[in-house]
Amino acid sequence: MTNKNAWSRRAARHGESITGVLFEGLPDHMNQLIHEWHMEVLRKFVLPHLPGGGLILDLGCGYGRVAEAIRQYRPDVRVVGLDYIRDYCDYFAASSAGSAVCGDIEKLPFQAAQFDCVLAITSLMYVDAGVVGDVISGIYDLLKKDGIVLFMDPSREFIDFTRAIRRSGAPSGGSTGGAGFYKSEYRSLVLKSGWRLQAAGGNMGFAIMSPLLLLTWPVPVQSMFGGVSKMLDRLLSRMDWYAVHRWILVRRL
Repeated sequence: MTNKNAWSRRAARHGESITGVLFEGLPDHMNQLIHEWHMEVLRKFVLPHLPGGGLILDLGCGYGRVAEAIRQYRPDVRVVGLDYIRDYCDYFAASSAGSAVCGDIEKLPFQAAQFDCVLAITSLMYVDAGVVGDVISGIYDLLKKDGIVLFMDPSREFIDFTRAIRRSGAPSGGSTGGAGFYKSEYRSLVLKSGWRLQAAGGNMGFAIMSPLLLLTWPVPVQSMFGGVSKMLDRLLSRMDWYAVHRWILVRRL
């Protein structure tokens, strides 16, 4: 796992803000675009397949940004959050998005076959490489029959590309770290557990537009480029080779 003290400092520094749980080095408008894309994937591919009154586990729940959106779109389902930072658990509980448990994704404190859905959105990226397979197996055990899981993490291809073009000495990111996965590696890790693949994709539009989005523009121009990014993400929704984030939706057999 990444440095717990670093995450505690980050939670205290950013509080209930998207920057505190997404990319600390990106402008707010870019993190907002990523958040909105995350929510679109949820709305389109996950929430329609949940039973009425279903129970969702949000791994690495942070302050509740995902759970709050779920409450808006599917108020009939229940959400339990898990995070190992006390401040985030407190923020989550105070948000009325659901209940929160302080715990470790590598030692999941839940009974087997309890959840209809598990969300692992930018969660596996913080797990030590040697135990990622065990964590995925643990997630599998938490699901009811026909339950679904959304995995979403950074693509290693995009990370390698940005490192190749980054000027020498430039900062490489926040101290909370995290890693990405190559496409073949990601699918192999997830699908070897015996799940049925439902859908997969990435935010290629955001990756393509990121050089322009990083530049300082007047707000109307930023909004225009943001709109183009969203349009491309929809058109290229199943392409993920150089996406910033790629996702896989699987169902337990």
